[in-house]
Formats: sequence, structure tokens, C-alpha cells
Amino acid sequence: MKDHPITRRRALTTLGALGLAGASGLTLQAPRRAHAQALGQHETVDEALKRIFGARPMKDGGGIVKLDLPSVSTKRSTRPSSGSSARGR
Repeated sequence: MKDHPITRRRALTTLGALGLAGASGLTLQAPRRAHAQALGQHETVDEALKRIFGARPMKDGGGIVKLDLPSVSTKRSTRPSSGSSARGR
């Protein structure tokens, strides 16, 4: 019986291909249908803030950040806006 040793080049090529397939997420399973996430549907603003920030206190930022945005734009491609911060940088 003939002995067929695996060469170093063949082993590295095979392991490289397997590693690339694993890193790219290639699996032997059939693709599954995508579903929307149920997180955050039909919740109020107060509930969302409580979920995000928990029991941490929130300070009023009315005097710190100011944004001037138009409610309706005359041109759809451009919307004038400006912003300022009391803290500065």
C-alpha cells in the first residue's frame, strides 16, 4: 500500500479555506427567514427612557443644547439647521 503524506502546502491551504469559510459565516444550514425585532414596539416615550436609562437621574438640558430646525422645508434636498452648546469646546 502506498503512503500518501499530506504536504504542508496542502494542509495550510485546506485549513485556510476552512478558516475563511468559518469567519465569513458560511454554514451548512439553509438560510432562515428574517423577522422583525419585537423590542420597543408600542411603548411610550417614558417607558423607553426608563428602559434605556434605568434609575439613573436625568438632568434638564434645556439650557445646555439648542437646535433650530424648520418643521417644513421648502426644498426637499436642503434643510437649514443650526446648533449651539452652552458648554463649548
